[in-house]
Amino acid sequence: MLDGHRPILCAVDRSEPARTAGRLAASLADGLRSPLTLLHAIPAGPPLMELASVRRIPPSHPERHDLMLDEAHELLAQVAGEIGARSAHLVVGEGLPAETILERSASDGAELIVMGTGRRGIAASMFLGSVSSGVVKRSPRPVVLVPAHARPLSGPGPILAALDDDALAPGTAALAAGLAQRLGRELVLAHVVEPELGAVTMAGAVPVEVSDRRASAVLDRTAASLAPGCGCETVALRGPAAEQIVALARDRGSALVVAGSHRLGPLRSGLLGSVSSALLDADEVAVALVTTKSDLLQAEDEERR
Repeated sequence: MLDGHRPILCAVDRSEPARTAGRLAASLADGLRSPLTLLHAIPAGPPLMELASVRRIPPSHPERHDLMLDEAHELLAQVAGEIGARSAHLVVGEGLPAETILERSASDGAELIVMGTGRRGIAASMFLGSVSSGVVKRSPRPVVLVPAHARPLSGPGPILAALDDDALAPGTAALAAGLAQRLGRELVLAHVVEPELGAVTMAGAVPVEVSDRRASAVLDRTAASLAPGCGCETVALRGPAAEQIVALARDRGSALVVAGSHRLGPLRSGLLGSVSSALLDADEVAVALVTTKSDLLQAEDEERR
């Protein structure tokens, strides 16, 4: 899945999460022995002229464009120096940020896309920024979202795969296994069984006892789908899924959790699952997202055929 010849693509701007994302991307590139590309996007042409109903926006001047290019190159060089990646390929793209990231990822055949995210607070807990949302929604490559205070990848913690009992589990486990193997980390596969609600009484909803066989079946089936010789620890948990995975990541000191992200249609395209949302809101770990149209799932389907 991860061959080491394709680059890690990291989108950067002037925000704190982008700097944290850059450091994690540099650690990933070093550990995976992959090239690193740092990308910053600037507007192409007069970005709002065609959209303005009243022509009050002055046209873009060549000097302004040259100034933006200079500032972009300066920013990229500054970030590369700060994260210790002076050999990184520095690219200034022109156009809408999400489009630029996706186009560059496709042209480079990037292994991973790494981006910072500023998700904080109750109102923000359901949505990503427009750029992150657009990339996650459309990228066939896994996207790693990095909050501002995520733990560095240099720690000893394992790569944790948060598994659901659906079609995303094999791709999620495959990505986590590939990262763990090449980074020299332990691999932990975790699945949470959430209590189901039965009758509602005057005292509230009554949880239904759920057999642990469901978690064991998901974990055994997913572990068996991994390459021969790929060792892993399996952890079955019970309770609210988001809380349990956050607690497990914290207890094990994981810096990177791999999870599935469902594409839920145009009106809900910015939504993440509860586990991914909770992990990002905890502001402690980076989250690598595998989507329903990921190259990983297509590769799994081809191997099964």
